[in-house]
Amino acid sequence: MSKKVLFIRYKRPEGILEGGERLTQTHLEALYELFGENNVDVYHIHETDKNHSVTDYLKGAVLFLFDYHFG
Repeated sequence: MSKKVLFIRYKRPEGILEGGERLTQTHLEALYELFGENNVDVYHIHETDKNHSVTDYLKGAVLFLFDYHFG
C-alpha cells in the first residue's frame, strides 16, 4: 500500500515564483520525488476572487506602519 500526502499551500503558483512561494514549490517537488505525483494531493487556501473593502485597505496601511505586512 502506498502512502498519500496532503500538501496545503497558500496560493496557486501563477507567474514568477518569489520568496516563500519558491520554497513552497521546492518542498512540493521534494514530496513528488519521495511519494510520487499521484500520491500527493495539493490544496490551495488562497482566495483569488475576494473583494477588499476600503476599510481593509485602511487597516492594511495602518498595520504596515507597524511592520505587519499581511502575512
